[in-house]
Formats: sequence, C-alpha cells, structure tokens
Amino acid sequence: MKKLLAFATFIMLLTTPAAYAFEETDASYYARHLQSCQSKDRTKWYHVFRGFSDIVTDECCAMSVAAAQKVGGTFIDLDNLARAAGKETTLDEPCPEGQSKNMLRCITSKHWCEPIQ
Repeated sequence: MKKLLAFATFIMLLTTPAAYAFEETDASYYARHLQSCQSKDRTKWYHVFRGFSDIVTDECCAMSVAAAQKVGGTFIDLDNLARAAGKETTLDEPCPEGQSKNMLRCITSKHWCEPIQ
C-alpha cells in the first residue's frame, strides 16, 4: 500500500504544471530581487582555503528594492521589454499607463514602475 501511495504521489508531481509548483507572493517577489543584489566576494586569498566566499550586498541595489517595496512598485527589465517589442526600449516610457518610472540616484539602482498618486 505504501508503494502504491508513493507511486501515485510521484505521478501527481510529474503531471503538475510548473506554474502551480511555485506561486509568487509579494514577499517572494521582492526577496528574489533583493537576492539579485548579492554577490560572492572572492577577492581575499583565504577564500581559496576556506572553500566558500563571503556574501556581499550592494547597498544601492538593496535600498532601491526596499524603496520599490514600500510603494508597491514593479521592477523594469529593459532587456525583456526590448525583446518583446522587437526594438530598442529606452527608460523614457517603459511603464504602463497610470504608472511612472522611479529609481534611486546611485549607479546600481534598480528601476521600477509605481502608481501615480
């Protein structure tokens, strides 16, 4: 009976669409973008001997994620916008109607769209 139950569970997992496997929430959306602000620091000589690297967070990038989360903004991915439009996309008009583009004034800031108030 246990083998049959395990086999049925395995078949269910195989036939479940990937979209149902992970449902993104607001918290996971911003956490995923915050994680993209982190990188591994491999500049020290002792990283070779320790076998792992320190995780470094880009403060400008992290602050822009926090600012976007505060206003409920959605991030702009210019590469995907350009591919979808089949042309070059600029930062002038990447947001849908009723939203405006925003960013922090630092070099590694992410760009996001936020509702116009």
